[in-house]
Amino acid sequence: MTTEKAKEVLHELARLFENPEKLIGGMVATFICGGDRPIDRWSWGNRLIAWLHDASDARTFNQWKSANRSINKGAHAFNILAPCTYMATDADEEGNEVEQPKLVGFRAVPVFRIEDTQGEPVQGYEPPTLPPLSGVPAQWNIVVDYQPIPGETFGIRGSYSPDRKRITLFTENEETFFHELVHAADDRIAPLHGGQDPDQEAVAELGAAVLARLYGGRIDRDAWKYISTYHIDPAQAVRRLLSRVESCLTLILTEAGHSTN
Repeated sequence: MTTEKAKEVLHELARLFENPEKLIGGMVATFICGGDRPIDRWSWGNRLIAWLHDASDARTFNQWKSANRSINKGAHAFNILAPCTYMATDADEEGNEVEQPKLVGFRAVPVFRIEDTQGEPVQGYEPPTLPPLSGVPAQWNIVVDYQPIPGETFGIRGSYSPDRKRITLFTENEETFFHELVHAADDRIAPLHGGQDPDQEAVAELGAAVLARLYGGRIDRDAWKYISTYHIDPAQAVRRLLSRVESCLTLILTEAGHSTN
């Protein structure tokens, strides 16, 4: 029997499937995960629910207590789904009677986001060396979240969420960070469109190529190839978008305390 609270969670999840663009964003955030946190062992649906609630880590009251963290006063839990089962006797392929768990419904389990707790630090993943300009997102109240499994395995390196103000990186490659940082700067100048907008991608990649040069790297050729996948005439696109890229770079370097003259 599925409880009423569990039904509410199922409806919340169903509404996500009505918005394909939002669903894809959630899938990117939840498909690649790893580590030994409770959330890393959750079902794919429960991780999508966590993403809807902007939770990079979430646990029950007792799980946070075991991690020596307490729930902030006034914090509200959100619910994930846990199966309701009972042991039933059934026959296996050889006709022998065996006891197996049978699913009869779901119940809601309240969990709290790490942002709503305080106490001892929770071990997370950070690269050995943070990339240049890594302090800029914090000045814009943007969270930078490194995921423990390299996303390049799945062809995904990073993402920027305008709604959640979060940069998620699946690689330690600093050029990927630059790309997402330029997206964030572009979003500050004028709100971004959802999805893989060709102009937005060209701006982010061209800006990343410039930042890479400034900090000792070089991705010119790869950047050109990337822009070419979004524009039939990349040279024309770059000329048209040059002032927009300049505005993004000026914003980033000014925030970082550099002279842009």
